[in-house]
Amino acid sequence: MIPNIVGFHTNSKSKCSSFLRGGFLFSHDTFWLGYGMYFWDNFSNSKWWKKERLRKDKINCSIVAANLELSNLLDLTDEDVATEFQNLWTEYCRLNNDSINQPLGKKIDLLFDYFSLEDQFKVVRGIGNYPNRRTYTFLHWEGRRSPSIDNKARMIYVVRQREALSNEKLLAV
Repeated sequence: MIPNIVGFHTNSKSKCSSFLRGGFLFSHDTFWLGYGMYFWDNFSNSKWWKKERLRKDKINCSIVAANLELSNLLDLTDEDVATEFQNLWTEYCRLNNDSINQPLGKKIDLLFDYFSLEDQFKVVRGIGNYPNRRTYTFLHWEGRRSPSIDNKARMIYVVRQREALSNEKLLAV
Protein backbone atom coordinates (compact mmCIF):
# COMPACT_ATOMS: atom_id res chain seq x y z
CA MET A 1 0.00 0.00 0.00
CA ILE A 2 1.37 3.41 -0.99
CA PRO A 3 1.36 5.87 1.93
CA ASN A 4 -0.68 9.02 1.39
CA ILE A 5 -2.47 11.77 3.27
CA VAL A 6 -5.12 14.32 2.41
CA GLY A 7 -3.62 17.78 1.96
CA PHE A 8 -5.41 21.13 1.73
CA HIS A 9 -4.45 23.99 -0.59
CA THR A 10 -5.76 27.56 -0.46
CA ASN A 11 -5.58 29.81 -3.51
CA SER A 12 -7.61 32.17 -5.69
CA LYS A 13 -10.81 30.69 -7.09
CA SER A 14 -9.47 30.76 -10.65
CA LYS A 15 -6.24 28.98 -9.69
CA CYS A 16 -8.16 26.33 -7.73
CA SER A 17 -10.40 25.78 -10.77
CA SER A 18 -7.32 25.37 -12.94
CA PHE A 19 -5.93 22.82 -10.48
CA LEU A 20 -9.18 20.83 -10.56
CA ARG A 21 -8.89 20.71 -14.37
CA GLY A 22 -5.45 19.07 -14.08
CA GLY A 23 -3.24 22.12 -13.70
CA PHE A 24 -0.36 22.40 -11.27
CA LEU A 25 -0.14 25.53 -9.11
CA PHE A 26 3.58 26.03 -9.02
CA SER A 27 5.00 28.40 -6.38
CA HIS A 28 8.55 29.70 -6.68
CA ASP A 29 8.81 30.25 -2.91
CA THR A 30 12.36 30.44 -1.57
CA PHE A 31 11.55 30.97 2.12
CA TRP A 32 9.66 27.80 3.07
CA LEU A 33 10.31 24.54 1.19
CA GLY A 34 11.22 25.65 -2.30
CA TYR A 35 9.33 25.35 -5.55
CA GLY A 36 6.14 23.32 -5.97
CA MET A 37 2.53 23.34 -4.81
CA TYR A 38 1.98 23.91 -1.07
CA PHE A 39 -0.47 21.98 1.11
CA TRP A 40 -1.51 22.13 4.74
CA ASP A 41 -2.03 18.91 6.69
CA ASN A 42 -5.51 19.88 7.93
CA PHE A 43 -8.55 21.83 6.85
CA SER A 44 -8.39 24.26 9.79
CA ASN A 45 -4.94 25.53 8.74
CA SER A 46 -6.19 26.01 5.20
CA LYS A 47 -9.20 28.00 6.45
CA TRP A 48 -6.82 30.18 8.51
CA TRP A 49 -4.70 30.82 5.40
CA LYS A 50 -7.85 31.71 3.44
CA LYS A 51 -8.71 34.36 6.08
CA GLU A 52 -5.12 35.67 6.00
CA ARG A 53 -5.15 36.03 2.20
CA LEU A 54 -8.44 37.95 2.38
CA ARG A 55 -7.19 40.17 5.22
CA LYS A 56 -3.70 40.87 3.80
CA ASP A 57 -4.15 40.67 0.03
CA LYS A 58 -7.92 41.18 -0.40
CA ILE A 59 -8.08 37.88 -2.31
CA ASN A 60 -11.16 35.71 -1.82
CA CYS A 61 -9.82 32.17 -1.99
CA SER A 62 -11.12 28.65 -2.41
CA ILE A 63 -9.79 25.52 -0.75
CA VAL A 64 -9.07 22.28 -2.57
CA ALA A 65 -8.14 18.91 -1.13
CA ALA A 66 -6.05 16.17 -2.71
CA ASN A 67 -4.34 12.95 -1.76
CA LEU A 68 -0.57 13.42 -1.49
CA GLU A 69 1.37 10.27 -2.32
CA LEU A 70 4.28 10.05 0.13
CA SER A 71 6.39 7.13 -1.09
CA ASN A 72 9.00 9.63 -2.38
CA LEU A 73 8.99 11.98 0.63
CA LEU A 74 11.84 14.21 1.76
CA ASP A 75 10.90 14.45 5.44
CA LEU A 76 12.68 17.39 7.03
CA THR A 77 10.89 16.63 10.32
CA ASP A 78 13.16 13.56 10.62
CA GLU A 79 16.36 14.51 12.45
CA ASP A 80 18.48 12.00 10.52
CA VAL A 81 17.23 13.36 7.19
CA ALA A 82 17.78 16.96 8.30
CA THR A 83 21.34 16.08 9.36
CA GLU A 84 22.01 14.38 6.02
CA PHE A 85 20.74 17.42 4.11
CA GLN A 86 22.74 19.79 6.33
CA ASN A 87 25.86 17.81 5.38
CA LEU A 88 24.84 17.80 1.71
CA TRP A 89 24.33 21.58 1.85
CA THR A 90 27.74 22.12 3.45
CA GLU A 91 29.36 20.00 0.73
CA TYR A 92 27.45 21.85 -2.01
CA CYS A 93 28.60 25.23 -0.65
CA ARG A 94 32.20 24.02 -0.42
CA LEU A 95 32.18 22.70 -3.99
CA ASN A 96 30.47 25.79 -5.43
CA ASN A 97 32.00 28.46 -3.20
CA ASP A 98 28.46 29.48 -2.19
CA SER A 99 27.18 31.09 1.02
CA ILE A 100 25.86 28.70 3.69
CA ASN A 101 23.41 31.33 4.96
CA GLN A 102 20.49 31.26 2.50
CA PRO A 103 16.72 30.78 2.79
CA LEU A 104 15.70 27.14 3.26
CA GLY A 105 13.64 27.01 0.06
CA LYS A 106 16.59 28.24 -1.98
CA LYS A 107 18.85 25.62 -0.36
CA ILE A 108 16.39 22.85 -1.20
CA ASP A 109 15.98 24.04 -4.80
CA LEU A 110 19.75 24.29 -5.32
CA LEU A 111 20.34 20.80 -3.86
CA PHE A 112 17.55 19.28 -5.97
CA ASP A 113 18.97 20.84 -9.12
CA TYR A 114 22.64 20.15 -8.40
CA PHE A 115 22.23 16.54 -7.23
CA SER A 116 19.27 15.69 -9.56
CA LEU A 117 16.92 14.76 -6.69
CA GLU A 118 13.58 15.32 -8.50
CA ASP A 119 12.97 11.60 -9.15
CA GLN A 120 13.99 10.61 -5.64
CA PHE A 121 11.75 13.12 -3.81
CA LYS A 122 8.38 14.26 -5.16
CA VAL A 123 7.09 15.75 -1.90
CA VAL A 124 8.89 17.69 0.85
CA ARG A 125 7.54 17.91 4.41
CA GLY A 126 8.50 20.49 7.02
CA ILE A 127 7.12 22.11 10.14
CA GLY A 128 6.34 25.82 10.12
CA ASN A 129 6.50 27.64 13.44
CA TYR A 130 3.77 30.24 13.94
CA PRO A 131 4.50 31.71 17.41
CA ASN A 132 1.66 34.25 17.26
CA ARG A 133 -1.08 31.67 16.81
CA ARG A 134 -3.67 31.32 19.54
CA THR A 135 -2.73 29.12 22.51
CA TYR A 136 -5.32 26.78 23.97
CA THR A 137 -5.24 26.25 27.73
CA PHE A 138 -6.57 22.73 27.13
CA LEU A 139 -3.15 21.77 25.75
CA HIS A 140 -1.10 23.08 28.69
CA TRP A 141 -0.44 22.03 32.24
CA GLU A 142 1.09 24.77 34.36
CA GLY A 143 3.37 22.28 36.18
CA ARG A 144 5.12 21.16 32.96
CA ARG A 145 8.37 23.01 32.20
CA SER A 146 9.92 20.69 29.61
CA PRO A 147 8.80 19.71 26.08
CA SER A 148 5.05 19.74 25.71
CA ILE A 149 2.24 19.72 23.19
CA ASP A 150 1.17 22.98 21.58
CA ASN A 151 -0.59 24.06 18.41
CA LYS A 152 1.85 26.66 17.10
CA ALA A 153 3.68 24.30 14.74
CA ARG A 154 2.10 23.62 11.34
CA MET A 155 2.90 20.69 9.08
CA ILE A 156 3.50 21.95 5.56
CA TYR A 157 3.97 19.89 2.40
CA VAL A 158 5.23 21.03 -0.97
CA VAL A 159 4.49 18.76 -3.90
CA ARG A 160 7.18 19.13 -6.55
CA GLN A 161 5.61 16.83 -9.17
CA ARG A 162 1.95 16.71 -10.23
CA GLU A 163 1.85 12.89 -10.38
CA ALA A 164 2.13 12.79 -6.56
CA LEU A 165 -1.45 14.18 -6.38
CA SER A 166 -4.79 12.43 -6.84
CA ASN A 167 -8.49 12.65 -5.89
CA GLU A 168 -8.63 16.45 -6.17
CA LYS A 169 -11.81 18.16 -5.02
CA LEU A 170 -13.16 21.59 -4.16
CA LEU A 171 -14.22 22.00 -0.53
CA ALA A 172 -17.13 24.06 0.73
CA VAL A 173 -16.12 26.62 3.34
